[in-house]
Amino acid sequence: MRYQVLGSFSCPYCKQLHQRSVEHCPNTGRPLTEVQKMGGTLLESRYRIGEILAEGGMGIVYLGFQKGVDRPVAIKFLNPDLCSSTETSERFMQEARLAARIDHPGIVKVFDLGSTQEGIPYIVMEYLQGSDLSARIREAGRLDPGEALGLTEQILQVLTAVHASGIVHRDLKPENVFLARQSGGSVVVKVLDFGVSRLVQNDGKVRRITEAGRVYGTPHYVSPEQARGRLDVDHRSDLYSVSVILFEMLIGTPPFQGDSPVGLMLDIVSMPPPNPLEVRPDLPPAVAGIMLRGLEKDPRDRFQSASEMSAALKLARRVERYRRQQPRKKIRTPLRTGAYRIMGPPTDKVTSEIPLKHLLESSVVPGPTGIGRTTLGSAARRESTRTRPMPRDRQDTPSRRTDVTPNPDMGDPEE
Repeated sequence: MRYQVLGSFSCPYCKQLHQRSVEHCPNTGRPLTEVQKMGGTLLESRYRIGEILAEGGMGIVYLGFQKGVDRPVAIKFLNPDLCSSTETSERFMQEARLAARIDHPGIVKVFDLGSTQEGIPYIVMEYLQGSDLSARIREAGRLDPGEALGLTEQILQVLTAVHASGIVHRDLKPENVFLARQSGGSVVVKVLDFGVSRLVQNDGKVRRITEAGRVYGTPHYVSPEQARGRLDVDHRSDLYSVSVILFEMLIGTPPFQGDSPVGLMLDIVSMPPPNPLEVRPDLPPAVAGIMLRGLEKDPRDRFQSASEMSAALKLARRVERYRRQQPRKKIRTPLRTGAYRIMGPPTDKVTSEIPLKHLLESSVVPGPTGIGRTTLGSAARRESTRTRPMPRDRQDTPSRRTDVTPNPDMGDPEE
């Protein structure tokens, strides 16, 4: 990338240097706005602007480098066509102010904000490496339940801090959930774009910069109260959007499709969500129940806080890990054969070459030529002890004396 301060810029389409006076790319013929002419220039004598990172309806995000420390940053410019709208400009600047209020690693850091000489607002933010959640869903189709629940728990942790600051995001969607890669290879969820957020002040009053009756947010992820155009939505609307994101991660599509934006809004307001288990039977039932509760039409029937929903997900993960534990297999002694002496009268000695498993439940002990180590069951040991004959050389005891004459009145015991 070549940086030209005076009179030229790097074209985002052909990557060549053009004079700032051109309105169309000489090589591709595509129109060029003032924001698209920022590449390769120096902003406010502090930031060198590089290549385009992302481009959307609201504006363009460039890769920049802060002079002096040469730190990479992301610089977001508002689309010049929207600068004439006071509401849009206020929403753009509100994104920076609200993000700066929240002290959480899941919120992108804001370093600076201002306007160019042409009056185009910009925000200087933390530069992130990775991709958004929508790209991950397109790549995988359906995410593994463990990965999806882990990402959802991180989103809910961020929302806990956001809601504690009195902010309702109102535009949660996979494109606004960034999966930032860390140096160690781990992934940290970053929640982006607070442009349509609603701020609840300390006195409980709502600071509105939007018009009544307008729907803000992406249609597939708005809550039923947002679809009705209500402005008094609270943090439970964000929990509905999180449930839609979790549904899409596990199923592959949002719960409601709709043939048109109007039909989609009607389905969100009136139709019950599909049962995730009918589409993906391998899902844990507890996770499906959490999604369906989060997609309730009435906010009072949903989870009442992000921390409550996060606790339910953690419990579901523990239950699923417990259910997946395989029963411990019993360690069995290898089957071996040998010579065994069946206990009985001393004259009835029988030797048998049969498997040990057939003899364990009988009164059998290994013979002199049998195997060296064998453990009999408790019942077999008791039986073998009971049927073992008395040795001939055993000394007489007081309870078994041979010189005692039987009681004559009892009769002869041999009779």
